[in-house]
Amino acid sequence: MKIPPAKIQSFVKNPDKGIDYILVYGPDAGLVSEYTKTIAKTVLDDLNDPFRVADLSFDRLKDEPSILADEISAISMIGGRRLVKVTTTSTSLPKEHADILQSVKSEALVIFSAGDLPVTSTLRKFFEKEQNAAAIACYKDDSRSIAAVINEKFAKYKIKCDPDVVPYLCGSFAGDRMIILSEVEKLITYMGEEKHIKLEDVQNSVKDSSEFSLDELCNSFASRNPRQTDLHMTKALSEDIAVIMIIRSLLRYFMRLQEARNKIDSGMNDQQAVSSLRPPVFFKQVPIFKQHLNSWRSNDISRVIKQLIELEIDCKTTGNPAELLCQRLLLVLPLAVRG
Repeated sequence: MKIPPAKIQSFVKNPDKGIDYILVYGPDAGLVSEYTKTIAKTVLDDLNDPFRVADLSFDRLKDEPSILADEISAISMIGGRRLVKVTTTSTSLPKEHADILQSVKSEALVIFSAGDLPVTSTLRKFFEKEQNAAAIACYKDDSRSIAAVINEKFAKYKIKCDPDVVPYLCGSFAGDRMIILSEVEKLITYMGEEKHIKLEDVQNSVKDSSEFSLDELCNSFASRNPRQTDLHMTKALSEDIAVIMIIRSLLRYFMRLQEARNKIDSGMNDQQAVSSLRPPVFFKQVPIFKQHLNSWRSNDISRVIKQLIELEIDCKTTGNPAELLCQRLLLVLPLAVRG
């Protein structure tokens, strides 16, 4: 079933009984991540529990669909419901996977995470149609929803603020839920024991997201310029931008390239493909975006997306330094898949 926007907040905190499969998708990767984590936490608190949590990549399932059946039917040896998370860059759901989801009795809550999906997507259609499945769309926050996110976070920490604080914060962000939450958390940490926030406190603590060096990092990475990539990566880390945020910014950029590349492969020229993207490409970014679009083949873009998804999983699960894992991959990946 399709979860309407007005019911999403209550659903992610307490999914309906009888729901075994949930799809969280949309162009706002930060919101997809937040909702996925919130839903997962309704099953268990420790999302790194190897006995009750399985992280699966869509590419692996494509080669071995039986793994999906094994994971969703497995019973936890230590009790409690299991959690199965599937990350996908595809817009379709293979028939083998659909048959498994329809025929195998699930002992787990299964969460699929995806990027933006068109209404024609078979993946989206499956979760919207099945009685024991649910689909949640995650679109960019507008000013009103950003204000709600900020006020909810302040209320959690029993923080009061001057009337001009929330409007100022709303105007400082580009609509990505991950950036919003990260900056508000930094503001709360900056305030310490103080429970009343003034505008000058915000101005001293919060950096406008337009100042972030992530655009430059995406540009140098997609331009296959390892020296500039390393410089912008170092700059981003020095600004306390989280590694996961860096990875997801690159993911969003390459998913946009993939969407435009698919349009070109379907007959559009590069200008038509870029102009059709929603939200639109910032006008100052159009020339270099078109340059990247014409220098990357579709299968190479897909390989980069796959590697970035695997990088995020490695950063969360291997115990190795996330900064080192990220820097190593970013320096070699574009050259390794040179078209």
